[in-house]
Amino acid sequence: MIQKYGLYIIWVVSSLGTLGSLYIGEPSYLDWYQRICLFPLVFIAGIAAWRGFLSIAPYFIPQALIGLGCSLYQILLLKKPAWFSSFYSEQVSSPLCSFVFAGIFFCILVFSALLSKKQSSQIVL
Repeated sequence: MIQKYGLYIIWVVSSLGTLGSLYIGEPSYLDWYQRICLFPLVFIAGIAAWRGFLSIAPYFIPQALIGLGCSLYQILLLKKPAWFSSFYSEQVSSPLCSFVFAGIFFCILVFSALLSKKQSSQIVL
């Protein structure tokens, strides 16, 4: 079922992530990188799902992995700030739940894109 509706899942998850990130208060410097990775997926995945263009799903994986990396970096930054003090000087004011929230959405996006990739490789033109 996920293979059949993978693009719709990607579209719904990216839409929920976009709405959730807009709801969260003032973004930090690294939040903007996550948003850069997430916001275009709403439009790209929506149009691809509507037109049935299944072969685009593998191209979401690098974008979602970059966003996941930013989210994991922010979580580590909150948990172990001494490790990164020389690299990142901005104070992180957002709660930990927002970074975990973003990380979960990016994990779901990668998982859905991988499952959609399996289906798109089975399609014969």
